[in-house]
Amino acid sequence: MRARLADPQESMLPDLESRAPGLIEWLARDLAEGVEAALLATGAGDSVASEAAHTVHQARARERTWERSWRLCRNTGFVHRVCLQVEEAHDTEVTLVVDRREVVRLTPPWIAARLSGEVVSPEEDARRRAEFRDSLLEAVRRGLEDEASVRVR
Repeated sequence: MRARLADPQESMLPDLESRAPGLIEWLARDLAEGVEAALLATGAGDSVASEAAHTVHQARARERTWERSWRLCRNTGFVHRVCLQVEEAHDTEVTLVVDRREVVRLTPPWIAARLSGEVVSPEEDARRRAEFRDSLLEAVRRGLEDEASVRVR
């Protein structure tokens, strides 16, 4: 609900059946601390600012996408941007973007299990969720390292 109310000026609300805003908000809460730590660990900025969940339109497909992002800032502007995206038309996939470059696109394990009809114990579900979170955070770190190596060249 918080994602839906993030921008009172938003002219188009998501479809009621869309899991995109809820998924993006849940993931953002789960990943925020790790993403902020990864950004600050680059040493390229002073602070991290986060942007509330909002919709954007992907130019290539003209599809609405829910997005939540964090920016590493210094006094001259932002240095890095990490962004989570979920397209309304494909609300079973999460895309991680680092500095305008797609790093990874994954289906969360609880969604994959539900789609396949797999019944998972609470312990296995927790293990898979933790593994998913860790893989996203590792992708953030790799993406930031790749961007740093590109800037040095």
